[in-house]
Amino acid sequence: MSQRRDAPLFQKVQELEEDLGRNEGIPECGMPVPDIHTQALCDRVQRVLREFRVFIGDAVLVGHNAAFDLRFLRIKEVRAGVHFRGPVLDTLGLSRYLHDHTPDHSLDAVAKRLGVDVKDRHTALGDSLITAQVFLKLLHLLRQRGITTLGQAAEVSRL
Repeated sequence: MSQRRDAPLFQKVQELEEDLGRNEGIPECGMPVPDIHTQALCDRVQRVLREFRVFIGDAVLVGHNAAFDLRFLRIKEVRAGVHFRGPVLDTLGLSRYLHDHTPDHSLDAVAKRLGVDVKDRHTALGDSLITAQVFLKLLHLLRQRGITTLGQAAEVSRL
């Protein structure tokens, strides 16, 4: 799997992640009198969300514990003027379906179980790349169980 570290969107996400990390999280946008730095950061979050929405188009979103990320997107989507309502596959749910014999479905545990190298963990890009590799391995296991359509995969990922 090639790493798209040179892609502009990934660079913006990394920069935003660094800014948010320095400022201990996502700012409360829309406050009556935000300071200049907070407003600039809010504007940047909204701009990156709009660019991300264009980037994904109608693609299926894949994430680990996707509900967590979708909550963030849905909280911010109104101010950014975008909507995230497309199909989502959750590798956490897929792991629970495929590996119901184990209670540990953290990204680290699933990656280890599937033989995926864990690098740059707890960064947006690192976690995305790990999740993508996990997803590809889970697809193979889903096929072995007769799960071959997006609808079937979405259904079992919600179990």
